[in-house]
Amino acid sequence: MDLNNFDWQNLVTFSDTNKDSYLYDWQNKFNTFYTDINTYFMLSCNRFKWKSEKVKPYKRWGKLLEFYLNTRGQAFIVKKTLEVYQGCMNEGFDDFGNPKSFTLYGYSGSKENGKLYKYDEVIWIKNNMLKIPTMYWIYKYCKRINMIEKTMDLNLQAQKTPYIIETNPLIQTSIEMMFEDIDNLKKVILTDTEKSIIDNVKILKLEAPYLIDKLQDQKFNEENQLLQMLGIDTINEKNAHMLYAEVENSNEITDNYSDIFLSERKIGLEELKEIDETAQLYMINNDHDYDDMNGGENNEQIDNYITQID
Repeated sequence: MDLNNFDWQNLVTFSDTNKDSYLYDWQNKFNTFYTDINTYFMLSCNRFKWKSEKVKPYKRWGKLLEFYLNTRGQAFIVKKTLEVYQGCMNEGFDDFGNPKSFTLYGYSGSKENGKLYKYDEVIWIKNNMLKIPTMYWIYKYCKRINMIEKTMDLNLQAQKTPYIIETNPLIQTSIEMMFEDIDNLKKVILTDTEKSIIDNVKILKLEAPYLIDKLQDQKFNEENQLLQMLGIDTINEKNAHMLYAEVENSNEITDNYSDIFLSERKIGLEELKEIDETAQLYMINNDHDYDDMNGGENNEQIDNYITQID
């Protein structure tokens, strides 16, 4: 899947809500597909937190870093200034397979107006080993979820398919009046024996199987797979219908997915700490707590949801 052609403007930004023209495009912005993309994208960008006392404001710095990792698959920190950029590798590799240089550019920039940096001048942080954007999985699953919901709508409409009746003009009016009586819940419906309905009417069967329940289950499975990819457990351990082994297996899958994205960030953090000892990285758990990526044993409660471990 080539995400370079994906229209990133479909991701709703804060500034969009201040534009009058935005209101006229709400049908496109807030359909199921793009609403889901925005929701899961926000979950993805909120998964990891970066902090540095040398960068002000560090929250914007950390969010921009995660934005690049989730949408581009890689991000770069200039060692001299700690500025965050997106960028790309240039041709030429050393004996270890590392690129000799990168072309870096800002949020609204491009490779054409970027700046050249040597490999040892930047910290190269990857979203995962293959530098695949998280939006790859979000786009894939949201597309499937949207397809399932469209099928559910079609199947629901099919349950309301009108009767198709073959008859002759002589009793057409009688048939229409009879259905009106049925809609009006009339207790008794009288027909003319001289105009036999049975002999002159043929009803075509257009019954559609009811698939909503099966489609809903499939949608739930797709959503669960995406949430697991984003590091969110979707099984309640108190669910009496779930075996303990099933819960443990689900948690293990979620942890393995999390490690795909965490391992490369930890490598970047280690390199960042060589020039910025205040740098920290946190990962949000399902219980709204933080895992320690930095070592240490002292816990300091910051608020009801965040625990900083120094």
